[in-house]
Amino acid sequence: METANTYTVSTSFKADWLSTYRARLGWTLSPNLLAYATGGLALTVLEVTNSFSDNVGLGATGGSTGSQLWAGWTAGGGLEWAMNSAWSVKAEYLYLKFAAPAPTPASSSDPGPRGLFTTISTTGDLTAHVARVGLNYNSDRTERSAPAQARLRHGHGPSPFEARAKSASASG
Repeated sequence: METANTYTVSTSFKADWLSTYRARLGWTLSPNLLAYATGGLALTVLEVTNSFSDNVGLGATGGSTGSQLWAGWTAGGGLEWAMNSAWSVKAEYLYLKFAAPAPTPASSSDPGPRGLFTTISTTGDLTAHVARVGLNYNSDRTERSAPAQARLRHGHGPSPFEARAKSASASG
């Protein structure tokens, strides 16, 4: 009885960190609520592990592991609610798309039945969807006069987001 030829190929991916560098463009929907769009650069190091084996002739096995920096882009949006002039909470969604770097080849560790080495290359497409919530503290608050603080407490005057933007432009 003849045994069927079996070929096994596997690939796994692992990313331990993700970093984004983004700009935000926002609109105040109410004095304390900011809706924003965001986008920019995304970076990660992706580790790719390839392996294969077969039972043809004497059989062959092989594999490789490599890691590379992947660069891509991100876009998304969110809502941020200012609880006061120092604290805010936010919820946001990000879509990330990475450009695939050069393929990571896996080569056999021993030759196949005809003395030939086998090579398998893997290319990939990496996308991610990230949803998160956060708590922000604004440590760069400028002291406001008592009348300005009273207007903020009674719902008059600039929103906490407007006050932050004004203090950032005045100090920069």
